[in-house]
Order: sequence, then C-alpha cells, then structure tokens
Amino acid sequence: MKKPIGFRSYQNDEEPDKRDELEKQQAERQKAIANFIGQNYSPIGTTSQKCYKTTAELVYELSNIVDVAPMALAKQLA
Repeated sequence: MKKPIGFRSYQNDEEPDKRDELEKQQAERQKAIANFIGQNYSPIGTTSQKCYKTTAELVYELSNIVDVAPMALAKQLA
C-alpha cells in the first residue's frame, strides 16, 4: 500500500472523528450530571433541611443514568 508523499500524516485521519465523538460523549455526560443535580438538589434552604452527600453517594445515584468516575464528578462539582 503506497502513501502519498507530503508532510501530512495520513494515518491519523480517523483521530479527529474519534476526538469529536469523545467530546460529544463527555459533553452529554456533563449535561446529564448537571441536570440530575439541578433537579434533585437545591443549593439553598434552611440548615436543618440540608442533606450533605459524599461524592461516592452521588456516583451511586448517577450510576443508573450515566457512568461517571468520582474524580470527574468532583471536578464538575467544583
């Protein structure tokens, strides 16, 4: 199999498509996490009514919706 002569790398033609797909999946995952947290939890309220959750608990609750790593969730919450 011959390759054209030039400075362009012809082996990496598929990588931009894969990157775009991964970026789309990551954006959808972040949107799903934001929607879940926004619909189920409120940042305001009286202290006695607040329920604090750990990252592990939130990952468990999100596991039915989207597969998310604890570090990715912590990064998004920050």
